[in-house]
Amino acid sequence: MTRDADPLVEDLVVLFTGLHEVLVGQAAAPSAVTQIAQLAVHLIGPAAGAGVSLLEPDGSEVTAAATDTVIEAIDGVQDELGEGPCLSAWASALTERVEDPGADIRWPGWSTAVARMGVGAVLAVPLVAGGQTLGVIKVYATTPHAFSATDERSLELVAGALAALLTGGQASQDPPRVSTALRAVLTRQQTIDTATGVLMERHHLDRSQARARLQGTAEHEHQSVPEAARRLLDPLEGPVQ
Repeated sequence: MTRDADPLVEDLVVLFTGLHEVLVGQAAAPSAVTQIAQLAVHLIGPAAGAGVSLLEPDGSEVTAAATDTVIEAIDGVQDELGEGPCLSAWASALTERVEDPGADIRWPGWSTAVARMGVGAVLAVPLVAGGQTLGVIKVYATTPHAFSATDERSLELVAGALAALLTGGQASQDPPRVSTALRAVLTRQQTIDTATGVLMERHHLDRSQARARLQGTAEHEHQSVPEAARRLLDPLEGPVQ
């Protein structure tokens, strides 16, 4: 859906004015985060749903919300596998655009899982302010190649305005705590990548096969993928078969 600049700006002004007091007064309150996800669907025409993940100002936890339970389940796939465009956008502070999960090989486990769940396209934009990534806002479509360059720019405008709003009342000592929380996310990702590399070398597998083996072990042992990865790398634990 193509929008002229003026209506988009007017929408942003009206909607963010309404959210200002909630965000400033309650930080990343769940109700506010849900409103932001709904805002993204309102502004991005092809979006069938949206989700937002935000670090609390003290960096202690992530508050997440989605427009419906289906989106919650889709978001949960990334948390479970430790891979996907949202985690990548968070880690790199760059927008990630997935035109068709079925044809995207960057995150094989995630792509296979969400394609089966009916995801056709994804836009994930980091919330960046003062050199710190405070979270991610993402929208999902049910058909491939659904999002245009205009849609991407619109979501980036939302992300920029939200990041500025979130940091407006934070004290100067907050960014180091945010960095600590972000490092925890990156550490989990690195653990999975390292375990995948170990399986590749040990069993002469390619990356996709190794990740599938790690995921299969996690399911068999009723663990998350990060837990299975940590177990593999722990010398006191038995090897992943």
